[in-house]
Amino acid sequence: SLKEEVDIVSEKETIELKKYPLFEIFDFISGNSKITVKYINKNKGEYPVYSSNTKNKGIMGYINSYDHEKECIQITTNGIYAGTVFYRPKHKFSINGDARLLIKKYENLDYHYLTKEVEKAFSKYKFNWENKPTVGKTKNIEISIPINSEGKFDLEAQKQIAEKYRIIEEIKSTIVKELERIENIKIDIN
Repeated sequence: SLKEEVDIVSEKETIELKKYPLFEIFDFISGNSKITVKYINKNKGEYPVYSSNTKNKGIMGYINSYDHEKECIQITTNGIYAGTVFYRPKHKFSINGDARLLIKKYENLDYHYLTKEVEKAFSKYKFNWENKPTVGKTKNIEISIPINSEGKFDLEAQKQIAEKYRIIEEIKSTIVKELERIENIKIDIN
């Protein structure tokens, strides 16, 4: 039930956090600028190409080859929604020149947790057409990561927090759907 989910999210836990600049956590991989609409039309296939498009989960089209097959974070680097952050599960795909990948440098980091932290950090910078999230502008942006008593990344704490983020997103989605349903209720009084 919704009340139980809210209780799960609101449990108090003490987790030690340490701030890290993005360049210490990720390798930055730029998109392939040769992948254009024209290129996609000439090389149709089954592998998605992600871009700065924020609709359709960022998919620009499908081609017959791929550049990447890894779990990662993708950010849009151009357009009105530049700085939009997507989690990408491991699959075969490419990105065009309007996107960048963040590939974690360490095994004991959770992409679901990192995605939410990058989203929160980027939201403060109001990236857009004029204020693009270049490597120079983003590499020193800091995110907080749970660490254990030995000062190492606490993977279990990251997963717990990521699950709480997931529950919060589920609750928000449920609320939005209910609000839309309520707005669409028509009362006919004659």
